[in-house]
Amino acid sequence: MFMHHTTTQKIRLTLALLAIVSLPFFTMGQATSLQKKEVELFCGSWTGSLTYLDYSSGKPYTMPAKTQINFLSKGNGLQVKMIYPDEPKANGIDTILLDAQGQKWDGDALVQKRVLADGNLEIITERQGRDGNDNKAATIRKTITIGPKVYVSRKDVKFIGTDQWIQRHEYRYAKD
Repeated sequence: MFMHHTTTQKIRLTLALLAIVSLPFFTMGQATSLQKKEVELFCGSWTGSLTYLDYSSGKPYTMPAKTQINFLSKGNGLQVKMIYPDEPKANGIDTILLDAQGQKWDGDALVQKRVLADGNLEIITERQGRDGNDNKAATIRKTITIGPKVYVSRKDVKFIGTDQWIQRHEYRYAKD
């Protein structure tokens, strides 16, 4: 049996196929959410280093770093104790809050979440803010890789009016 399609039917069929094929491109940037079991990966003691870009010299600087991460006793978030063995005056405690929908990480929009080939979870957040010695307007992106034995948190900055991403700092840890 031979099917005969009119030009209108062919156009509708083509548009429907294009919509189906294009769907992943339109949904890729939409917010996803973090689940409690994923956030639990952060808890524990971690030892490693912090490498940051010194804007004055333009050169990276690396120093030892440790962190202890626990769930907050109240609320939806984590308490992060930062320890710098060579610079104890820089030690501090921070709080990372996760919104009720799991779509905001410390106020930043969760733009991507995926499992990498090695099984670790990659989380990417973005926000508009200010950075640098001149306190310039910028898009600030955090890329976090977390797994049972590895935790890497990288901050990249793209100043408004430029196309170039600059790696501002990277924490690289192994589980204690």
